[in-house]
Amino acid sequence: MVANPYFIEEQANGRLSYFGYIEETGKWLRVILEDGKLFNRYFDRTKLKEWGRP
Repeated sequence: MVANPYFIEEQANGRLSYFGYIEETGKWLRVILEDGKLFNRYFDRTKLKEWGRP
């Protein structure tokens, strides 16, 4: 997903948010990286839509 994300957002603090759709689960995944290391991840299609993300 990080290799081929649907959308990338750079945050003001330097973190990168990667958004991708996981067909097998029917959900969107958001992965946040800081300095190339995993900082946070989030599965929730409904919440991502509320945030205005794909």
